[in-house]
Amino acid sequence: MDADQKAIETLLMTQLQGFADRDAASMSDIYTEDADWTNAFGRTITGRDAIISYLGELFADSHFSDNSMAGQPEISVRTVGEE
Repeated sequence: MDADQKAIETLLMTQLQGFADRDAASMSDIYTEDADWTNAFGRTITGRDAIISYLGELFADSHFSDNSMAGQPEISVRTVGEE
């Protein structure tokens, strides 16, 4: 695994752990200041601070946080394009 693949895997694991712990603040380093984040319903949030705020509100919602993750997703990273 090259350095880019390892960095992507680390980012994904940080996000996974943040969701599992319901800890939005722990994910602040994985988003850039001008990041776009789109949820499963098509709502797009722009900017690190807005994303972390949204996730904090989401995790505080009992309808979201009463459930638990069914399991850890399988992570696979592959290069797209020329190497």
